[in-house]
Amino acid sequence: MIWWILSVVVVSLLSYLADVGVLVILREPVPFLGGSTISVVLMGCCIGMLLRIGRLSRRKEKESMKNRVDHLEDQLRRLGDLARDRKSK
Repeated sequence: MIWWILSVVVVSLLSYLADVGVLVILREPVPFLGGSTISVVLMGCCIGMLLRIGRLSRRKEKESMKNRVDHLEDQLRRLGDLARDRKSK
């Protein structure tokens, strides 16, 4: 999914540069308020999607780390209980 978004960002960036006149890909000029506004809006949407994907992946990493800490705390509790049982015998 990230590759699709990155490719759309590249295409919209090239489209914007062509609309502004920096890149001469198209022979016909496009009015500034037509194509380039759409390119800017598309680029903004793609950046928003990338930020959302990044935030969700960090949240998933935090959840997996929390599960791992809980698992290790359980193991530590069991080892403590085992040590107390051996001491009491």
